[in-house]
Amino acid sequence: GYHSYTWDLKDGSGRRVDRGEYVVKIEASFWPSYKYQSAEARIRVGRRKDQVLVQEGEFIPRLEVNYIPR
Repeated sequence: GYHSYTWDLKDGSGRRVDRGEYVVKIEASFWPSYKYQSAEARIRVGRRKDQVLVQEGEFIPRLEVNYIPR
């Protein structure tokens, strides 16, 4: 299925993260076959918007990450 997640760019303490490069990593597994896949995308958080599209694999056929500055 299709899943959408939103990150408010805050760390575990509730403070906004610094500008820079971040890695979004998704993992999926299926039991009892023990099939597993991971996918990752590097995104830049800063003054300009950024978009990364990774298309690969069976369990995660498409990973799209968008950064839209406020």
